[in-house]
Amino acid sequence: MSEGLETSNCPNSQWIEAMRDVDVAIGRPVIVNIGCNKGFDAIKFYALWSLPLLPVPNVDVWWHLLKTIKNMNCGACFQCSGQPSAASSNTFRGKQKEEVPPPLVLCVEPLPINVKVLKEGYTHLKYDENFPTFEILDLAGSDHADDTVYLPDTNRVGAENLGITDEVTNTKVQTTTVDAIFEEYQLKEIDVLSIDTEGYDPLVLSGASETLKQRKARYVEFEFHIHGPWKTTSLSSVIEELDGYGYDCFWAGAGKGGGMLWPVTGPMNWDTRYDEVRAWSNIACVDRLDQWAAVLEEFVYDPLI
Repeated sequence: MSEGLETSNCPNSQWIEAMRDVDVAIGRPVIVNIGCNKGFDAIKFYALWSLPLLPVPNVDVWWHLLKTIKNMNCGACFQCSGQPSAASSNTFRGKQKEEVPPPLVLCVEPLPINVKVLKEGYTHLKYDENFPTFEILDLAGSDHADDTVYLPDTNRVGAENLGITDEVTNTKVQTTTVDAIFEEYQLKEIDVLSIDTEGYDPLVLSGASETLKQRKARYVEFEFHIHGPWKTTSLSSVIEELDGYGYDCFWAGAGKGGGMLWPVTGPMNWDTRYDEVRAWSNIACVDRLDQWAAVLEEFVYDPLI
């Protein structure tokens, strides 16, 4: 467990590519990225769930362009590099490749400066023409929709945790929920729900309760630390709720030779120290009846290996 605690801040999520490789679900892949930030992860998700030999957005090209638009860094976990490999099979999600539509990737980002840079990059690279199912939504993920929050309108890209201060102008941003997105887009299910909202993940998960209760999200990942609502929300309470919905969750980290997972669902796996860490950590959850559950089990840490 201690190794997992020490290395969970930037997990090597190799299991996601493995999930893609065994996927036999039918229909358009759907990825909802709440807290899209600079778009690196959303672009990688699009590339991962695209068919071989088809044009896909390239994260290295995206970063090069964004650097010219605004002085920015590569991200805390260097997400700006490492274009994922394409699917290698001629069949994908149970159908022949010519029958599979491109993935729907919803990049939900509230911070005004990030949205500005995202949209400039989107327009310059003609994503609206080349990748029309990659969408940028300038909304704040929350536990309720159609409300407004005030976020800093600063020129500093990546100022997600700046918060509301007297030193910057605060801009109104409309809130949304995963449940509202699910209904608006008339989704049948969400393949990947990725949440990175600088401490507001508990609110986003609460706003996804109907989707999760119906097990309409196959894989869910989120961050845990001391900021925002996590100050008053225990990880154990969130894990217990997800367990009740039918999800098994894991402490996501990096182990010997690559990504590793430590089970945290159920009394046999839970350790009170997980609640006490309060350092930046990552959690990965999967519908325990989905075929992806077996994939994640393959990455569970084994001290004997």
